[in-house]
Amino acid sequence: MVSGGMGGIEHFKISGFPTPEYRRKKQSLIRYRNQLSKAEEKLIDVASQVEIFVNSIEDSHIRRIIRFRFIDGMTWRQVAINMGGGNNEGSVKMAFQRFMERKERC
Repeated sequence: MVSGGMGGIEHFKISGFPTPEYRRKKQSLIRYRNQLSKAEEKLIDVASQVEIFVNSIEDSHIRRIIRFRFIDGMTWRQVAINMGGGNNEGSVKMAFQRFMERKERC
């Protein structure tokens, strides 16, 4: 019900449903959900591959560095603090870089 005409004292009843617009939006939503579902599947697959890689690292020191930095999203400084044992930002970063250089040579 809307008001209008004669200073807003007349009332008009509007009926109907915007079917074409509704269908278009519904189809768009279905396509978007399918895209999100496919993207989620890819992300789950990548996350699984990352976990397999990290768990395959034999050196627990390096494994912890990688987990803190790249899975937990810590800064190099936070990684060093969590590693303890006199580690600093530079030492954990260098240990990671050396590990990656060895990996590239293999």
